[in-house]
Amino acid sequence: RSGTGKPLTYKVPLPPGSYALKMHFMELYLREPGKRIVDVFAEGRPVAEGIDVVAAVGFGKPHTVTGLV
Repeated sequence: RSGTGKPLTYKVPLPPGSYALKMHFMELYLREPGKRIVDVFAEGRPVAEGIDVVAAVGFGKPHTVTGLV
């Protein structure tokens, strides 16, 4: 989803436990590094911070990040 300045929220009901959250990103709009930085939180805690897809893999290329929840 493209950003509107509002936080994007998902709710996925799961039983208590530890999970690996695999996130897939691709930047298709902004071509310069540093223009879109993403932080991901789960259960109120940071899972991945400072994700800059263009800096990591370039414009229009997929980027996968895994965090523990």
